[in-house]
Amino acid sequence: MSPGRRRDAERRRTLADARARLVGFLQQWLGPDVDGALAQDLLRRAEAWESPPTVYALAAHVENHPEALKAPAPDSPIGLL
Repeated sequence: MSPGRRRDAERRRTLADARARLVGFLQQWLGPDVDGALAQDLLRRAEAWESPPTVYALAAHVENHPEALKAPAPDSPIGLL
């Protein structure tokens, strides 16, 4: 595999990991009725699924602020507001 392809694969894997963390976060906070598909749909509606910078920012934010759904800070990423 060429270095360029390797970097692309790593970016996709990293993005997939960040999305998976967000899905898990929503499932944890919203309860057992929220499956992966519903969590993904909620993230899409919040415009926090397609844009890698938004996904990364939101994933980092909820990891550092586990109460973010209950009490979002004014400087929260746009996908949370």
